Amino acid sequence: MTDQDDWQPDPLAPDHRLHLSALHVVAAAIRIEHGPVLSLPRPARHHDIIRALDASGFPFEQHWEQGFLLSDGRFARRKPARIVAIAAGQFKPDATHHGELLFSEDLW
Repeated sequence: MTDQDDWQPDPLAPDHRLHLSALHVVAAAIRIEHGPVLSLPRPARHHDIIRALDASGFPFEQHWEQGFLLSDGRFARRKPARIVAIAAGQFKPDATHHGELLFSEDLW
């Protein structure tokens, strides 16, 4: 994994970039290093994905990170996903502020 906060394209997603104003956060997601981006439909949270991975026997010694699936199919880490969610007006009125990071609790 890189230390950059850039958006990473899903290898199966179309190769296109939507303008920030056209993007929105679709789902909580986990990106496996050298592997897929896994998500469940909202209102699933990251712990729901982790439980599903655990139940399937996922080897947790692999490196993975939490983030979000965007409307154009890309994975975004928590910081850039927050920028997208703010631009899309997705924050719940009673959202807790987690600094610069986005949590699914802020959305649904």
